[in-house]
Amino acid sequence: MASPRRNLVTANRIYAHHGILDAYGHCSIRDPENPEQFIMSRARAPELVTEDDLLVLNLNGEVVDPNEKRSPYSERFIHAAVYAARPDVHAVTHSHTPSVIPFGVTKVPLRAICHLGAVVGNDVPVWDIATDFGDTNLLVSTLPQGQSLARALGDNKMALMRGHGCVLVARTIQEVVRNGVYMDVNARLLTTALIIGGGEVQYLSSGEMNERLTRGGAPSQEVAEARREPASSALRTRRKSSITTPCESSRASRRLPADSSQLARSATSVRGSGCRGFAATYHRCAHP
Repeated sequence: MASPRRNLVTANRIYAHHGILDAYGHCSIRDPENPEQFIMSRARAPELVTEDDLLVLNLNGEVVDPNEKRSPYSERFIHAAVYAARPDVHAVTHSHTPSVIPFGVTKVPLRAICHLGAVVGNDVPVWDIATDFGDTNLLVSTLPQGQSLARALGDNKMALMRGHGCVLVARTIQEVVRNGVYMDVNARLLTTALIIGGGEVQYLSSGEMNERLTRGGAPSQEVAEARREPASSALRTRRKSSITTPCESSRASRRLPADSSQLARSATSVRGSGCRGFAATYHRCAHP
């Protein structure tokens, strides 16, 4: 199993691959060894992040290692404030994803219109930095600004940042990455639907949202962990039962297609199916 730090590096790569994070976006995890700390990269483009780039910071946004000379992200205070305000959160992402920015500067709410879009949650608040801080450069570069954003986020899964981007939170780094990818998908679909529908769109109902958020989403990490051992045992059983004698192997070989090009076509059809999705991207980014 990959370490939490390795998963964080992989998350950066996936986000960059899907265009969720540009060169200035970032993600983090709560330190599994100390909940009063969090881990994120030094200031670096996500597609370049390695484990050596990771820094440990406290909930004031300060780098823990007094000898560290490398610069952290200027907007690390987003992460610090959210972790302090939300004990349930173990992963945070701040992005400038273009598809969601229009919903932070208009009266059109960002809501789910497809089943996977339910990851945005029932309510997506919009935080305007000008409300508390007047004219700024829009960057969350102080702890009070981060705390203001965390208050606007409340108990929600994400919040829009007017003219800037958004913040996403989740229980695990895998969950926040999935949510980020499908947040973008939903936002793009919603924009298209608003255009072709003349502003009239059928959103997911409250009942459908409840079903998706309580029963239709990804399993919790605890459930996922519990599933691994039975699955591994079943796999070992299948492998054992697949061992054949020379005679059985010979009989099986006679059932194979005589034309090798048929095998090639079969392999091509598998590669061309829906395998090039999220899991395949995760594998590619985890093993660059």
